[in-house]
Amino acid sequence: MANVEAPARNNEQYVLDRIDPITFEILRHRLWVIQGELGTTIKAMSGSPIASEAGDFNTCLMDAEGNGVLSGLYITAQAAVTPWVVRSLIADYGLEMVRPGDMYLCNDPWKGALHQNDVACVAPVFIEGELVAWVGSVIHQLDVGGPVPGGFAMGAQSIYEEAPVFPPIRIVRGGEVQLDVEAGYLRRSRLAHLMRLDLRAQIAANNIAMQRLREVAESYSVTTLKDVCAGMIEMSERKLRRRLAEMPHTQFREVVLLDHDGIDPDSLYAIVIDVHNDADGLTVDFSHSSPQAPALINCTRTALEGSVVSALLSLLCYDMPWSPAAVERCVKLVSKTGTVCDASWPAGVSGGSVLGARSASYGVMSALGRLAALGDGSGERAHAGFASGTNLVQLFGARANGVPFGTMLMETGQGLAASNDGDGMDSGGLPDGPAASTGDVESAEIAFPILYLYRRENGDTGGAGRFRGGLTVSSAFQMYGGGASVYAVGQGYACPLSFGLMGGQPAPPINNFRIDGVAEGDMGRLHAIAGKLQAMFGDPATWPAFGAEAELATDDGQTLGLRRMEAKHRAQLAPGVIYATGGGGGGGFGDPWTRPVEAVVRDVEQGGVSIRGALNDYGVQVDERDGKLVGVRVARPGAPDGETRTEALRTSEGRRTVRVRQMRDGVMVDDRLEIVEAG
Repeated sequence: MANVEAPARNNEQYVLDRIDPITFEILRHRLWVIQGELGTTIKAMSGSPIASEAGDFNTCLMDAEGNGVLSGLYITAQAAVTPWVVRSLIADYGLEMVRPGDMYLCNDPWKGALHQNDVACVAPVFIEGELVAWVGSVIHQLDVGGPVPGGFAMGAQSIYEEAPVFPPIRIVRGGEVQLDVEAGYLRRSRLAHLMRLDLRAQIAANNIAMQRLREVAESYSVTTLKDVCAGMIEMSERKLRRRLAEMPHTQFREVVLLDHDGIDPDSLYAIVIDVHNDADGLTVDFSHSSPQAPALINCTRTALEGSVVSALLSLLCYDMPWSPAAVERCVKLVSKTGTVCDASWPAGVSGGSVLGARSASYGVMSALGRLAALGDGSGERAHAGFASGTNLVQLFGARANGVPFGTMLMETGQGLAASNDGDGMDSGGLPDGPAASTGDVESAEIAFPILYLYRRENGDTGGAGRFRGGLTVSSAFQMYGGGASVYAVGQGYACPLSFGLMGGQPAPPINNFRIDGVAEGDMGRLHAIAGKLQAMFGDPATWPAFGAEAELATDDGQTLGLRRMEAKHRAQLAPGVIYATGGGGGGGFGDPWTRPVEAVVRDVEQGGVSIRGALNDYGVQVDERDGKLVGVRVARPGAPDGETRTEALRTSEGRRTVRVRQMRDGVMVDDRLEIVEAG
């Protein structure tokens, strides 16, 4: 961070060597249960569908210095940045102002928030007069105020044109909610009633966690509780260091592209990740990334910290306590202030959570998969890229009776990456949020003026490979009983965020489509649209240019007007308008032309791959014979051995993106992006 550093390691190292192992095992599982109770309390008490249904929040247990002991299983980056709220509070105000019964709110991205809509509520835990720990949570708020409903300020030139920012402020003093502070917090929101519910849920969760920790100290001792917290960090650190040491010692570069900065649709920014793994540990260096944008897509250094910690927790810490502090100790993170992933004030960062930070996290995930594959390409944990893009769609409007509403589409059925020993999981969810979930269709239709046409797994959305990337869920709905404005931001529209590995293909990019010309509730027409509309997400040949219109032929022989929306857009959706969203899943692993014919036929039978996709992507001609599907591999128009093919993907001022593919022994062994100077 620019002004706050992680605390130095305690001189009392190797707590695990002195603590009773049976006591440690009992209490580390007890702390895990307490951590889980934080999350279940929020889901039970919050009336916001963001928290109660989608799980767009997370919780964290920390030690007295603000080191993350345990992260929850919801949106991992939100827990990974919560310690920075505590560290900022201590650095800015000092511990002398922290009192028993206090709690603090913060949404400042330079003090520990991912972006302004992610609001943290942290509380110190005092036992027998001693500050022993901190507990806290972060919940994504639909609207905290500002010029744009939902907070994602497309067109902003700086943070002054985005949602309000507040550093850590005391919301609870001595156990009493500060009503004047609460009133100021809620005043600017268009959905203050939902923010109030979330705030009360966060306060209640903190109170329960504090009580549970006091019970542990009463049953054992304060010293034992502190030792167990330190031991959990130490255990995860030891295991993670061993795991990284077992991975190849090498260095390489991973690149993630951010398209459309909210102002210029043709803008292009690069998150450049130089990876170096050796006996001293893992270094990820972002300092060669593009200079910061005016606003929207940037993230701060603390958000970058959270994204890196999130990636390693999700992929490498599956058999150990999810301790953010342990990851911080094992990984050296380097960045340059003033870049798109380490923005300096007053750059706008309203989309930093899902744009800059999550894109960086997915880039690190891709890099970890590539690192595992280096050498002979068959290393354990080798995998392709996890996601071709990120997509966030929000609706704000009014029902037919004039009552306002706001919501975020909670579509988390993302296909996951293929690996060196199997296909990616279809609709597996968020790799960095295993407990996050997709909101219920019926609940959304009851609460908001929308009517779903479908929500289902989408064929041809997994990257082709010997092992296929997981399929992603797409959905479409009609405005029914009211209109709305849609505010959508995403990455991976013009080109995917992450790619296949060892010759595997990337999944198709993200898309959003708008369809006009259907009357509200015309079920016959809606049914005739659904199949053709869904098929478009896996067939790039059918896509018009961004912002352009095309015709959609329906099953009943008619045509409708269709518009392909840009990566960042806001538009009015009148009653009857249909909005469809979806896109690519996990990247493929290995050359698609080496996938067994019977596996391709099975994919076609199950709807995971179309007949067109089987031929174009896998070289398998699938036909029906005697009532069953039969596949035959066709001749491959391959490149000569050793030939490297380059294909220009996208050009921006001063730079161009080149896709590089290399063949060896008739098999594609490399497929990557490079950023080069134009000309």
